[in-house]
Amino acid sequence: MTVSYAVQESLVLGQLLKKFNLLLQRHVMENNLALKSKKPLKADIAINITGPELASAIGALRDYITLRIANIVDSHHAALSLKNFVGIDSNKLKKLKEIPEIKKILSSRNNWIGHINPRFIGPVENQILYSEKIVSILNELQIVANMK
Repeated sequence: MTVSYAVQESLVLGQLLKKFNLLLQRHVMENNLALKSKKPLKADIAINITGPELASAIGALRDYITLRIANIVDSHHAALSLKNFVGIDSNKLKKLKEIPEIKKILSSRNNWIGHINPRFIGPVENQILYSEKIVSILNELQIVANMK
C-alpha cells in the first residue's frame, strides 16, 4: 500500500460518504412527507454506485469492523472493551484473544489498519469478520453487555 493509494481511497470514500448522506437525507424527507400524508413509509433506498466505489466501501467496512472487534478485546486502559465490565476477568479476556479468528483480527489491526509496518500482513479476510465463529462470539457478548 502506498500513501498515494491511501489518499485516493480516502477521496473516493469521502465522496461516497457524501453521496450516502444525501441519499439518507432524501429518504428521511420523503418518509416525513409520507407520514404527514398518511402514506406507507419506504424502507429501501436504491443506491447507484460504481465498482470502485463499492470496493472502497467494502474495504472501509472491513477495516471498521476489524477495529471494532479488536477494541472489544483490547486490554489498553483507554479502550472501550470487555475489560471495563464487572465480571470479565483478565483470564477470560486472554482466552478470547487466543481464538484464531480473533488473533487474526488483532494482528490485522495492529499491523495493517492501525499502523502499516514492514511486516506486511494485509487486512483480515472479509469472510473471517462475518464467520459463524465471530458472529456467535459477538452475539454472546451482546447478551453479556446488555445484562450489565
